[in-house]
Amino acid sequence: MVSTFTIASAPKPRPPLTTRTRPHVEPRENQRETSHTHSLAHRLCQRRWSQRPTDPDQRFVSLDICLSELSVYAHVAGCKTIDASQGLTLLDRRRQPQNHHTPPVSIHHSRNALAACQFLATVHPQFRWSQWRFLVIVAENPGLTQSEVAKRLDVTLAAVSRAVDTLGPKGRKDRGNVGRKFVRTERDPDDERNLMLFITPSGLSFLEQIENHLWPEQ
Repeated sequence: MVSTFTIASAPKPRPPLTTRTRPHVEPRENQRETSHTHSLAHRLCQRRWSQRPTDPDQRFVSLDICLSELSVYAHVAGCKTIDASQGLTLLDRRRQPQNHHTPPVSIHHSRNALAACQFLATVHPQFRWSQWRFLVIVAENPGLTQSEVAKRLDVTLAAVSRAVDTLGPKGRKDRGNVGRKFVRTERDPDDERNLMLFITPSGLSFLEQIENHLWPEQ
């Protein structure tokens, strides 16, 4: 009986590891602080931390940033219905975060956003935080088209159209809409297929009401 043996082939040498250079990315805090330069944004959406008046590193807080941060806490009970009392309790317990990658400023922004949503529940229970963020973008950038707003909010064009239907002059309360004329539209003179969005005086007053609740004058 003849036995056969198989000789295992030597393993192929691994290709040398190549070092990849990571592109330089600005810290998120720097991106946030330099994202809003419009004069209206400075008046409406940037205030010093009212809770930290003695902080040597005085920074500005943006309403839009607060709303963006709120999406991180969407799992908190009550956030989707705007009643954020449980979310505020959670954030109070996280004053010293264990995750070192989450800066305290992020938690401060989130707490402000949750406080704003809790306040919105008393103004109108059907008003969503996404609609508030939509109003902030339109107020900061009057004349943006619907597609441009969709890009800034990172949402679909259909979502912006629904926001216009809800917050525009044709908003109907019987369909669960806010029913307030916070936004008006105009045809784009360069392309009549596009609608340009503008904040109305009532919409501006509504944003100022929320801002004054969040950051009252000292």
